[in-house]
Amino acid sequence: MTVPESPEPSLPKRSAGRHRYARPTKADSIAQKNAQQRYEEAQREHGFDLSRRQASQFPKPGSTRAEAAVGTSTENAKPGSGARLAAGAAVTPLGDGVMRTEPLPNLRPRDHQNAAARENDDSIPTGAPASIGIGRRTSLEEGSLARASVWTASGSIFPGFGLIPTKWRGIGIALMAIVILIVGAIAALLAFGDPTTLVFRYGTRRPIVIGALVAVAVGTLVWVATIFVTNQLHNVREKLRGPARNASRALAYTLALIVALPGVYTAHSLYATQALLGNSKVFAGSEAHKLAPGKDPWANRERVNIMLLGQDAGPDRTGTRPDTIMVASIDTKTGRTALFSIPRNLQYVRFPKGSAPAEEFPDGFTYFGKDQNLINAVWSWAEGVRPDLFPGDDNPGLTATTMAVEETLGLKVDYYAMVNLQGFADLVDAIGGVDIEVERDIPIGGGASKVEGYVKKGWQHLDGFHALWYARSRHGSNDFDRNCRQQRIVRTVAEEANVSSLALNIPKLIGATERNIETDIPRSQVEAFADLAQRIQKGGFKSYPINPTVTHSGNPDYPYIKKWVQASIDDSMVGYGEVPVSGKPGGKAGSGTGVGAGARNSAPQRIRIVLPLEPTTDGDSSDDGSTDSGETKNPTVNQDPLAPCMPGNEDPMG
Repeated sequence: MTVPESPEPSLPKRSAGRHRYARPTKADSIAQKNAQQRYEEAQREHGFDLSRRQASQFPKPGSTRAEAAVGTSTENAKPGSGARLAAGAAVTPLGDGVMRTEPLPNLRPRDHQNAAARENDDSIPTGAPASIGIGRRTSLEEGSLARASVWTASGSIFPGFGLIPTKWRGIGIALMAIVILIVGAIAALLAFGDPTTLVFRYGTRRPIVIGALVAVAVGTLVWVATIFVTNQLHNVREKLRGPARNASRALAYTLALIVALPGVYTAHSLYATQALLGNSKVFAGSEAHKLAPGKDPWANRERVNIMLLGQDAGPDRTGTRPDTIMVASIDTKTGRTALFSIPRNLQYVRFPKGSAPAEEFPDGFTYFGKDQNLINAVWSWAEGVRPDLFPGDDNPGLTATTMAVEETLGLKVDYYAMVNLQGFADLVDAIGGVDIEVERDIPIGGGASKVEGYVKKGWQHLDGFHALWYARSRHGSNDFDRNCRQQRIVRTVAEEANVSSLALNIPKLIGATERNIETDIPRSQVEAFADLAQRIQKGGFKSYPINPTVTHSGNPDYPYIKKWVQASIDDSMVGYGEVPVSGKPGGKAGSGTGVGAGARNSAPQRIRIVLPLEPTTDGDSSDDGSTDSGETKNPTVNQDPLAPCMPGNEDPMG
């Protein structure tokens, strides 16, 4: 008899209603291969298919072993077929000499528990050997959520590591190699270089910043994508379904968010930085001042003088009047800086000989009348009254003010920076505020408005609003005390600013800079100025305000002021105090006021030194002496110029 051929064994089709399709595992492939071998052996040896549950594997219940021979054609019997008739089995003839045997109902076959497990597991191919599927996780059995979570988390910490046990192993190794190279390069730079220097050197080069922006954006996207791919591969590998799969995916989303937020912030900061470096308003200068080629751009400049202007946009102000005028004279080699303050009410200022304003006012600025011819009124005069004296000049007010400052101090102004005082508040907020010991209660408001409060005496953490009122308040004081406080707060900000605090607030800082600061620094020289700023921070400031101890603002002795400026510059190169202007003991070297370590707890003292620049004349000129007398007293440099606004002094009149 010819046994009809049965189809070749194959993996069972998964029921769509019971399970979703799952990718065959390696065990499935082995089982299918073994089933195929058993099928071929059965065809060769017995003439029927063992992979189909028929013939002697399933005898009919009720038959006895003795009845097995009934209706059996001996000529069709196959060798060894009798050996497959188990004891206690029933045999049922099926016709054409084919017999079906089945275990009796009251008898349990050996290893029946394993057989039952295999019967219920449709992931085991029919005809697979008994070793497949028993004692192991079957293809439809759910794996470990913890294992998938661990691989996902490790891949988020070390990109590529979670791909190692998957088929994407090569990509994982490549990503890990790239990460190791990047981390190694950064570690080498930090180990063999100063981080601050690196930030100033490379963070001021726009092409490098743009390249870093692209690298951060691409790196963040790849990192986040790696987290999701790693999670998906391990979810499939572990056969996670339902709540377990949802929990695993929730972990991936959380880790991706944790990774993406710093990347987005860094990219935003780099974008803002490159926008600032390309801002033609902030850096609007020309190449009038050539820098030295080579490593030190300041090698051909002994000193650089930068004019700092602050415009007060208060409600009692009309027109453009710079109420804060300072000049920073910087030694380019050491960074030691002499910071001069000119009172806004300095009268009868002179202009350089041969200039149009000097011809208009040969004896000093006198346009607005008595007690109104202030240096801060020069801007509005040039801009609103006589712009014709400055043909082709887009900013005659700035030009005229620069001329007046140069002639007053006897210094050539190389660059300028102008900030709106409200912008100063934004800058303070951008660096997180400043800590300062307030010497007395400083009124908020006053003048044309009522006093609305006070900046309280003692240690205070000032935000931008209160720092601004500490600097600009004039109620109950005078311009000299105001200049003193302005110098103190400006220097405090410089002392407390550091790379870490600035890095955490780059977008705010850059936004405040773009809105409120204007300079004539060329964009090509930003890197050189960043290097100079680093030298200044190391070298430190010394303050030299023009106050009544120097000259009377109503009738100034301009020749004396020029000699005093030169003496102050010489003094700025020697002897720095130990107390920073914030009032904190043990401040950074070079940031002091000239006050001794214990002086802040004692009464303010005015210590003076005399630096003779030329033989003295008989008799000294008085504070209200004529500026044309040709005789000036020897300049005296006050070693504690900020004493009136330092802690311990509550007299606003100094």
